[in-house]
Amino acid sequence: MRIAIICGALALAITTASAQQSLFSANSVLPGCKAVFEEGRGLGRQDTGYCVGAINALAFLAPTECVEIPDGVTFLQILLVVVHFIEAHPQRMDDAFVGLAFEALLEAWPCRKTPGAPPP
Repeated sequence: MRIAIICGALALAITTASAQQSLFSANSVLPGCKAVFEEGRGLGRQDTGYCVGAINALAFLAPTECVEIPDGVTFLQILLVVVHFIEAHPQRMDDAFVGLAFEALLEAWPCRKTPGAPPP
């Protein structure tokens, strides 16, 4: 009986981890990112909220992670870089969105200096 309970708990844990991974995959989040560009379509969407929050966090932390986003670059420009990068790598749609977004920023704006502390 213990073995059945342990196996059931393990199966549940694996299923939950898999569901969470797919929830935050590029495949799940990218439609929400694209909805930002369509007036009113992104409002109230969980995937849009995750996309916007993740990109804002990455942009804020960029100087500490060797990404140099130039002054004057808008959020929408950053979002376009991320969307285009992910669309250019369709074989990676099951990868974590935030990892691909970071790669997009690093490719677009690589650092030319040593990473430092986060901005004030």
